[in-house]
Amino acid sequence: MPASKETTEGEQFTKVITNEFSGLPDDDSRALVLLAGIATLARVGISPGAIREAYEKLSTRRSFDEAARATEGIVLKGQGGRFIARHELYVRHIIENVADLRTVASVVIEALRTFTKYRHPIYKNVDRFDGILFRFLLNHNFVRTLVRQKTGVEEVLRIYESFEIEFQLDGHFWLQYGQFLVEIGRIEPALRVLQKSIEAYPDNEFATHALADVQLKAAYRRSLYDAEARTLMGDAVKTLLEQDARLDWESDQYPIVTLTFGHIGALVKHKQISAAKEAATQYFDRVQRLGKRRHNGHLQAAQDSLLRFLSTGEWVDKLATNGRRKQAGRNRRFRKRGVR
Repeated sequence: MPASKETTEGEQFTKVITNEFSGLPDDDSRALVLLAGIATLARVGISPGAIREAYEKLSTRRSFDEAARATEGIVLKGQGGRFIARHELYVRHIIENVADLRTVASVVIEALRTFTKYRHPIYKNVDRFDGILFRFLLNHNFVRTLVRQKTGVEEVLRIYESFEIEFQLDGHFWLQYGQFLVEIGRIEPALRVLQKSIEAYPDNEFATHALADVQLKAAYRRSLYDAEARTLMGDAVKTLLEQDARLDWESDQYPIVTLTFGHIGALVKHKQISAAKEAATQYFDRVQRLGKRRHNGHLQAAQDSLLRFLSTGEWVDKLATNGRRKQAGRNRRFRKRGVR
């Protein structure tokens, strides 16, 4: 099919979706579509009890049954009676291009509010599909895709801010909240939030790794190589070296890679070249040994960067240049496959 024809048909398809959603009788009906739609992106749908409970918090005039009739053919019942939207592509277009951001954030908030009645950790006290939905709604990659422009950050941030009390004992909530803050460049608040994740779930290796990574970023951002920068680096390096020493061979986390780009990068930025070369020598040996046992692109990139630095003194500053590229990649993956 010629590219021009594909483009025309694609535009017609999105126009039909836009007109259908916009043509629903009221905001209540559109809210029901968004509730079912967001659960469709999670690939599990939403239970009848939860969608009704969330809808009743969002609606202003139309009963749930009336809204269900108004959205018939768009909102459907899927596996196990869970509500879904007609098609994932339909939902993506509506969320990304049509629906009001404040409304989308409010829908996510009310869907999450249906989980506040459960004991912590929540995902262990609900059924499998509900646990997947809960994790999806909080997932920092999903929440980040809702931010269409800088002015939308505060609106989306409401999703996390709304549950600092209700989910205060849930480590997964704080972990995703902290990672979202990192994504939007709020490094110092992320330190506080990730610390809460560890307090709620001390044995979570992902949270301790994430906190150490953010500590290195915070040290990098310091204007001076002062006591605070040294403390942040020292704490992070200690944590990551301990994690590296007990590395689970089934894990896809590599503390030594975080150390390579975070620690060396921060030292070079603060012109601590002797300390950087000493650490780089140690890390290069470890990366080489790991690379012989497991082929991985991240390990190879770390090895290449360390070898270049030790051989030429040149350091490619990934902390300064990689953020936007990484997020763009995440957004592309979300659009293609959905957040898992």
